[in-house]
Amino acid sequence: MEIQGVQGTTTQSTTAVTKSAQDLSGQFMKLLAAELKYQDPMSPLEDKDLMAQVAQLSTLDSINEMKESQERLMAASLVGRQVKVADGDSELEGLVWGVRLRDGIGLLIGDKEVSLDQVIEVR
Repeated sequence: MEIQGVQGTTTQSTTAVTKSAQDLSGQFMKLLAAELKYQDPMSPLEDKDLMAQVAQLSTLDSINEMKESQERLMAASLVGRQVKVADGDSELEGLVWGVRLRDGIGLLIGDKEVSLDQVIEVR
């Protein structure tokens, strides 16, 4: 994964990290479930190993929550600012007058709602 410098907003990088963390969390849960399902009854998973894995899962969940909070703060900081967004094959430019937190984060620009990850420029 490429890490970019901080300039203006980094919504695409943040969104990619959030999705990666969510994917990793889901994969970890599948791996843990499979490990518990197929473990050898004569050599069960030790308590300390299970606790370490649960702690890792808890850490991943905390990271996801921090990323979601960061995205909400980023969206709120865009209210009152001019932005340019990629809207399909075209670009839309306008003043962000509000934020909608339903099924993700939507920026309200004029009479449109666009996703936070569509922002390509902030002025």
